[in-house]
Amino acid sequence: MLNSAEFSFPQLNLVSTKRINSELHTRLQAELMDVMSTIPPILNEKRKANDALTAATIEASLVKLSLFRAQAHHKLFGFGSDTQPDATMAHYLSPMIN
Repeated sequence: MLNSAEFSFPQLNLVSTKRINSELHTRLQAELMDVMSTIPPILNEKRKANDALTAATIEASLVKLSLFRAQAHHKLFGFGSDTQPDATMAHYLSPMIN
């Protein structure tokens, strides 16, 4: 078994401990600033790409809705009889609108 006399550590005084802590703090702060200047642009580029994808998806959805509306409008108001071309839904609804 080891006793404390055989296994001793060099004693650090308070001044050298403060100096070591100060050096560590300075080095850690410099590393943090380096990381903070590197990672946010990467995240920002990812965010920009995600925002562009979302905008494109919304725009495509709006185009689809516009197409659906035009198709529904054409089916409702463009319907006509082959034998009576003037007999359309728009023709019959126009007196009600005016």
